Amino acid sequence: MKTYLNVPYAEKDFAKRNGAKWDSAAKKWYVSGSEPVPYMLRRFMVGYQIPRPNAQYQFMRGMP
Repeated sequence: MKTYLNVPYAEKDFAKRNGAKWDSAAKKWYVSGSEPVPYMLRRFMVGYQIPRPNAQYQFMRGMP
């Protein structure tokens, strides 16, 4: 099973370096379903939202 990714053209080299493969029939990048999606590629998954830092993390980092 393939997990398809929404990779913008400008970031195709980044996706390839991090383990994504190109499906020429579907014209989309994907990762194999037998392995977990690498952390660096999760932002390209459909419906994935980048987690926001919690208040404790922001306090420790000195962020407003």
